[in-house]
Amino acid sequence: REATLRPSAAGRVRVGGGQVQADRLDPRAGDGQADVHAGPEDDGHPGIAGAEPERLFRSCLYAEAGRRSCGGARMTGMRMTSGSAHLIQRLPPLVAAVLGLATLVAVALPEIWFMARHIGVIAHEGAHAFVGSSLGWTVDCVRLNRDGTGSTDRSGGHGSGMAVTFVGYLGPSAFGLLAAVLIAHGLIVAVLWTGLILLFILLLSVRGMFGFMLVAGTGVLLFLVVRSAPAFIEAVTAYALSWILLLGGVRQVLEHGTNAGDAGTLRQVTHLPRILWVTVWVIGSVLALAFGCTLLV
Repeated sequence: REATLRPSAAGRVRVGGGQVQADRLDPRAGDGQADVHAGPEDDGHPGIAGAEPERLFRSCLYAEAGRRSCGGARMTGMRMTSGSAHLIQRLPPLVAAVLGLATLVAVALPEIWFMARHIGVIAHEGAHAFVGSSLGWTVDCVRLNRDGTGSTDRSGGHGSGMAVTFVGYLGPSAFGLLAAVLIAHGLIVAVLWTGLILLFILLLSVRGMFGFMLVAGTGVLLFLVVRSAPAFIEAVTAYALSWILLLGGVRQVLEHGTNAGDAGTLRQVTHLPRILWVTVWVIGSVLALAFGCTLLV
């Protein structure tokens, strides 16, 4: 039987054939819940007893306490729209795989990679800046260039800064794997917000008009997706971001090879050959891609 709610003169709300009595509501006490108990059955119909009427009536009380609308509210992995919630579902494995293949084509084609590589450069220099700050260095500035290169200037730290230099080429793969882990746990919205927050932090250190516009523009696009796009578009964006970082991280290492500036710096500091560092980066990025595939598909 479908339950109906209607207020009575005695301050009760009738549920089906039973009654639920609200004794008091004090939003300041505890978690804002009211003392509620089920009344006797009447009209010859069985009442709804126990926890069910309590949960139902508690939602009404919350609405009266000022929580009348959930429209537009956001939760991790959940969107509340027009008073009803729907989970931002993970993409079906087939769709995720097709999206991964499309990203692979984009990374492989020079015409598309010419534009997409800037996302990898942001992650590369962002990894330098993040690890440098974590180890006590002061990040003076981050520069992102039109030709797909970049640099991170730092000062004030102790030691050679080898860890800061080493992490750069693993940055895209690490960020892509982090996104894949969040997606695997159903935290799709968290992927977009995390990217947005990291871009904002990086923007504070970026110097140069091109780099500033690149990071700010990417942040604006993510913000628009988070705030206005349908749930399916949010999911596609999160997956695409993870794929392009994972695949782009591998291509970036292979493309630069032993000519990578970081490999030269590490050789000067450790006297170990460039090829050794490139090999470590290739292994790390490929392992991240393999593990990320199992999480996304």
